[in-house]
Amino acid sequence: MLGAIRNATITAYDNAGNALSAATEVVNGKYALVLILDFKLTEDTVKLFTRNANQEMDFRAITTETLSQFAPKDGQSAFNGGTKMVINLDGTTTGSKYTLYLPTVPFNYEANTKTIFGIL
Repeated sequence: MLGAIRNATITAYDNAGNALSAATEVVNGKYALVLILDFKLTEDTVKLFTRNANQEMDFRAITTETLSQFAPKDGQSAFNGGTKMVINLDGTTTGSKYTLYLPTVPFNYEANTKTIFGIL
């Protein structure tokens, strides 16, 4: 009988067997790996959600001044010709994080990270 994955690692692969992500931990059936194969720099943007005072979903305001809280430079890197980003969902180093792979976006922290978040 098959069930949910509880504790393991997962890796995303393309049809040719090339790794599109690094191994990501699965703990109690939960993992934080996002792979976007058709992301276009300057056309698409990454948005983070939060709950407002009324418990309704809203976008987090990420600005040039707060970018390093959500996407610190040491969490961003090149991966197989694309970009690997570790994003702090609540803007703190101790909070929830997820890993975002953008294989169609060449890694360049200074030039591309602001654009990825829609900061012009």
